[in-house]
Amino acid sequence: MTRKLDTEHPKMAEVLKLALLDGKSARTISSALGMSRRTVRRLLGKAPPRSAATPAPRESMLTPYEGALQQLLADTPYMKAPALLERLRPLGYTGGLTILRGWARKRRPRPKEVFLTLSFEPGAAVQVDWADFGFALPGCPRRVSAFVMAQCHSRHLYLEFCLSQSMGSFLRRMENAARFFGGTTPIDIFDNMKTVVLEHTPRGTRFNPTFLEYARTRGFAAKACNVAKGNEKGIVERPIGFRA
Repeated sequence: MTRKLDTEHPKMAEVLKLALLDGKSARTISSALGMSRRTVRRLLGKAPPRSAATPAPRESMLTPYEGALQQLLADTPYMKAPALLERLRPLGYTGGLTILRGWARKRRPRPKEVFLTLSFEPGAAVQVDWADFGFALPGCPRRVSAFVMAQCHSRHLYLEFCLSQSMGSFLRRMENAARFFGGTTPIDIFDNMKTVVLEHTPRGTRFNPTFLEYARTRGFAAKACNVAKGNEKGIVERPIGFRA
């Protein structure tokens, strides 16, 4: 197929004269007229015009796991890449850590708010959360969880591994932590685990009545962190993130 010449180019006549009448090469013409060699060749019909089409991006190995990864970061925004990798392996991911680390760096939410530093008196409060360790026991088809309670003032930590986050398992861990610390604090601060918080509404927080009865008998007040407010539970989340 014959290519159509760009007859409207302002230097078309000079290019044709130098090429057809003077027998100059594209390199000489480009130097003489201050044009690129590609433009000279295009005007002479010897080079195809530069395509405006952009090649389709290659699909990443992480594309099939995008939904799972976004959910993990929504639940634990600062989860480290090795912990993300551990959670993707059972889903079939065979890639490496580097691509996962780059994905997390771009999508991990950046703090936009300025928060006041929380301060607690000795023995005033603890923070409680679960950490997921995946299928850490060889041959065991159940996920391993870690119950974590941290003293808000001293950062003194209690951690216990178990195979269930059910209400019975949770309350046993609460009792073990109370014995470890020698009693309870006036306020226990919790993440939004279902054994403690049923839902957040514009009118307030609806707590699990079974847990509220337990808190009443043990003599402490339960406080739930606000949704997506990592600064309210940073004391207990820091050691969880460190293991990842």
